[in-house]
Amino acid sequence: MDASQDRILCQCFSITESEVRAATDFAGCSTLADIKKTTCAGKGCMSCHGKIKAILREMAEQRDHSAADSPV
Repeated sequence: MDASQDRILCQCFSITESEVRAATDFAGCSTLADIKKTTCAGKGCMSCHGKIKAILREMAEQRDHSAADSPV
């Protein structure tokens, strides 16, 4: 994702979508609580919780598909 197109998910703490995705990829975050602890996203007004959960679901599905496609 181009940095100029990276949207802010958490207005309270100015956390972007790419930061949340990086937290799932590189920090192993898999729950909203993990994201809150790692990035602070979602700790304020909580209006971003739905968007964060959607990203977590998407990332989990991608991992599941990758695991299913991997040779054993």
